[in-house]
Amino acid sequence: MATDSTCNSSFPRKRESTARDWTPACAGVTEKTQLSATPASFPRKRESTRNSSFPRTRESSVRTSTLFLAAPVAAIALLWPIVAAGQAKSPTAKPADIPFYGSKLGQLEIWDDGLSEMCYYDAESTVYGEIRKYTRVHLTNREFFDPIAGVKTDQTDAPGVVPVFKMNIAEEIPTQNYNYRWLTTLFLNRESLQPLKAVFSSQEWCGATYKHARWTDAGATLRQFSYFEGEAESQHDWPANVWPFEASFMLAREFVAGGAIPKIDGMLPALRSNRETPAEVERDVAFIAMGRDRVTTPAGEFEVEKVQLRLGKKWRYTFSVESRAPFRVIRYDFGNESGVLRGCERRAYWDRAKPSAFYKVGQAP
Repeated sequence: MATDSTCNSSFPRKRESTARDWTPACAGVTEKTQLSATPASFPRKRESTRNSSFPRTRESSVRTSTLFLAAPVAAIALLWPIVAAGQAKSPTAKPADIPFYGSKLGQLEIWDDGLSEMCYYDAESTVYGEIRKYTRVHLTNREFFDPIAGVKTDQTDAPGVVPVFKMNIAEEIPTQNYNYRWLTTLFLNRESLQPLKAVFSSQEWCGATYKHARWTDAGATLRQFSYFEGEAESQHDWPANVWPFEASFMLAREFVAGGAIPKIDGMLPALRSNRETPAEVERDVAFIAMGRDRVTTPAGEFEVEKVQLRLGKKWRYTFSVESRAPFRVIRYDFGNESGVLRGCERRAYWDRAKPSAFYKVGQAP
């Protein structure tokens, strides 16, 4: 099947046809100081083989001795400590050693209203060499995360449970014969924005691709399953203090909110592709302030701060972030991938009794 530049690139690439000067027009570009970050310490078992699965809590097998009914009670009493000693206890969650950076974005009270921030973008993306227009949806809300099971939980007071941002990026991109359906999900520590989990899935008529990344004290592990020949199943491992590229939206918001960006030892290539994500990590990562501006979009007029994410000397990604709370991304431009805010609502999208003010029932983008 034919593929496009987006699918084959490690990071979103600049379109040649829309090349632009990324040098800031204003003098005195400033760069915010990054704080050092200690990776979160979560209990984890680590598989070393290529086809290993992610660690999961399970009961260990127990070998017990058969006791005859005729055995004296005293013998049973003597044997029991031996049998009990051979039983492996199931792992239990313990409080995680979470570094606290005092995320300005995470401290906003709006995240505790029980609703989701739903931002709709007039988006463009290059697929099969052509610019495709569609609606892209970012859904961000507060949840709680169980680092043992690796899923969200309603047991908010359980030991080790971590308050997180859950961010979904939903995309359905039309092409000539079928649509690309992509969903990216991130779980980021609400206090530090440190990644805990990232998942990406792609479905189109040629096949499905799935990627699953976890961060623990042992490091970051990405497992991926591609339908392309020569890719199939693979696993990459990195140190824990690397960030997924898709987290850059939240990091840009934190930057404008006045928070300190945690020290990032590297940024992973984008998961957003139906092809296998390569293993290389960009080590030179910086967020640069580009000055203030006023932009007009279908959602209204906004005062924004422009932020540029620089990865090495080659890659440049620009975010226009609302200059006041809740610091939403109003516009983003990655060259071959861009979006402009069309509308935003706060809603419990999981509550079927509360329809959207943005789209009609049954017509979700």
